[in-house]
Amino acid sequence: MSGTIHFPMPLTFAEIIFPQRLTQSFTYRIPASWHNTLNVGHWVLAPFGRTVRPGFVVAMSQNPSDATFSVDKIRDLEGCLTSTPDCDIDPILIALAEWMANYYVAPLGLCFKLIQPPRLPFQATSRLRITPLGQQAIERGRLSVLRKNILDALNKRPKGLTLPTIKKLVPAASRIVIQLKHQKWVEEVRTYTVSSTLKKTSHSAIKGLNSVGKNRPLQKAESFPFPRWWKDFQVKLSQKSFGEYFTDTFGTHLSRLLLELIRETLEQKQNVLVIFPDMAQATFWANFLSENLGASICIFHSGLPETTQMKEWQAIRNGNYQIVVGTRSSVFVPLPFLGLIFLSKEDDSSYKEEQAPHYHTREVARERARLSHTIFLLHSPHPSLEALHHFTKTTKTKNEFFFSTPEKTPTIQVVDHLQIPYGTTLSDQMRQGIEQALYSGGGAVIFHNRKGFSSSVICRDCGMSSQCENCRVPYKLLTTPPIMRCPYCAKSESIPLVCPTCSSSHLEPGSFGTERLEQELRREFPEAKVGRMDRNYVRTESAAQNLRDQFKKGILQILVGTEMLFHGIPLTPVRFIGIPFADTGLHLPDFRSAERLYHHLQSAINLVSIGAEPGHIVLQTRLPVHHVIQAVTQQQPFLFYEQELAFRQAVGYPPFVHFIQATISGKDQSLVQEASQQWVQVLASQMAELSSHTSSHLTTETSILGPIPSQTFKHRQVFRETILCKASDMSYSKPAIRRTYEIMARNKLFKEVLFGINVDPVEVL
Repeated sequence: MSGTIHFPMPLTFAEIIFPQRLTQSFTYRIPASWHNTLNVGHWVLAPFGRTVRPGFVVAMSQNPSDATFSVDKIRDLEGCLTSTPDCDIDPILIALAEWMANYYVAPLGLCFKLIQPPRLPFQATSRLRITPLGQQAIERGRLSVLRKNILDALNKRPKGLTLPTIKKLVPAASRIVIQLKHQKWVEEVRTYTVSSTLKKTSHSAIKGLNSVGKNRPLQKAESFPFPRWWKDFQVKLSQKSFGEYFTDTFGTHLSRLLLELIRETLEQKQNVLVIFPDMAQATFWANFLSENLGASICIFHSGLPETTQMKEWQAIRNGNYQIVVGTRSSVFVPLPFLGLIFLSKEDDSSYKEEQAPHYHTREVARERARLSHTIFLLHSPHPSLEALHHFTKTTKTKNEFFFSTPEKTPTIQVVDHLQIPYGTTLSDQMRQGIEQALYSGGGAVIFHNRKGFSSSVICRDCGMSSQCENCRVPYKLLTTPPIMRCPYCAKSESIPLVCPTCSSSHLEPGSFGTERLEQELRREFPEAKVGRMDRNYVRTESAAQNLRDQFKKGILQILVGTEMLFHGIPLTPVRFIGIPFADTGLHLPDFRSAERLYHHLQSAINLVSIGAEPGHIVLQTRLPVHHVIQAVTQQQPFLFYEQELAFRQAVGYPPFVHFIQATISGKDQSLVQEASQQWVQVLASQMAELSSHTSSHLTTETSILGPIPSQTFKHRQVFRETILCKASDMSYSKPAIRRTYEIMARNKLFKEVLFGINVDPVEVL
């Protein structure tokens, strides 16, 4: 009938996510009084079993998402916990969490836990309540005096009592309550109320960062060498569309580029997110931007107190900041009007989260930029193979990367280990370099990145180590029993008596740590102050910064350490860097070993390039002709990248294929082994079933390697085994892996076993 007004049907069902280790969302009915007030992102209370739990709304609809579920069984939401929009969840972040759960085959609730506020917008109160079984126990009688008193008190209070209240009524109540809970006569319930601490506050984590001042004059833009993608960047920024770029600049060029990028973004009335791999760098750059930009700036990272994090999170949510500078966790901050995400030093391994869900900040930041229609800019003086492959595959121009060279090129000297007398650690060239650095008043840095448990058998004459024929990675040397084993396919071999390459009998374990190196340096240079920077000695960022300060002030003249030397604020002045075992990283049973060594050596070169005069580097190596050593000494990046990419493609390693690592751990070794074997069997059957119902070829395109037992027992005697899935396209494999993960996790036989999944692991040892 013409003229009829059609009113929209109310959204009567809501999908709720509980930020816990759950794999799915749950459907609830929206009370009629909420139809005009409830929105996606609101926090609510929802019944879950015999209790209620806080969660937030991720979707609303007229019909339940699961058509097979009876509408009559859908329960109503019980309360809305959001009193102010300060803690609502951004819909873009909801979409990001859903993408993470799918891509990383992770529990949905854990992904959503990452996007929630640092402090939940409600307060929980725990109460004890009598159960029907407890009421029956009262009726039967035959109770001790203490039990009867507790049950009678709870029976008079249907809503329950807190434990402190019960203690006031009944002495020694704690022990009795535990027994009653075990008998299921008493249950613990939680009630939730909106937190009274929620206020619209704005407190900067660094004093003065949120002050707005005048832009400090810089050199004219015409004199700045803008990257060739600059005009395209300006167009996409003005159009509010997704764009992805890369820069390999560093030093003063990086500083100027970052300032110009931010100013261009702010002129478009859009905000900026800048991410660094560690807190020291984030703090340094936040202060730098504060000194050079007239903008409101906030620093955000997990090292801040929870109260400060919450205040800053709310201030960011309310649009009080134009720029947020942070570390890995800052990729989830609710920054509105986002125009640019800048991720620095994307090759840094700290961007990979060690705990579930094992996300990589680079991939999450790229997806957030895509969802937000913003610019995503990656930075690294020496890009990862994943980044290089991604850009050369997705960009129209093959020469996307113009590798920058240091402003002041250092002197790089290579010393063959065969020229060093047996039993000697430092060559004459390295001793002279250290002495000259000490004489000139500059510091000397000795780099050696040896992991505590990693070792292999190395030939002293040719420098080669025994490799697995299947996986093309060095074998792992085990002591119990004394064998060599591949960490990927678990193939084992006895320790050879002679080198398989040159037939030399001069074989030795490739294990030599920074602690022993420190002792040798103290003995060689008794008058110099020697410090050490590694994870065994330096546990906090403040301790690391203290060592850096001592080195800068000249209190420490020689600093020996691992890759921690290249984190944080750059060490200055560094006149000399010695690398006594430059090829040690090549003998690790890891397909990324060559790439990781290349990044470390390039970081060392960049470190001695800072200062008035270029420094000096001495590399001691058993493999002077290796493409990593040659690329670094000749400063020819493509010499490394071309050979390494060709090797990865020929053997079938990332970035040309994907790895999914499944881990099984527990304190019962036999149970862990049984669970590992069963997981492999279930996974193989699931892939075969999917292949039969689809056009995919899972059984042929996906390789299942393992299970492989861990080389060492972890702390507290936890046993661990690993399964590796390898495929060029994981879109078909992931559903089978997720399904088997859920099957194994629900198996009551393995309730004491912990299962985990890591997509695109950085380390597979």
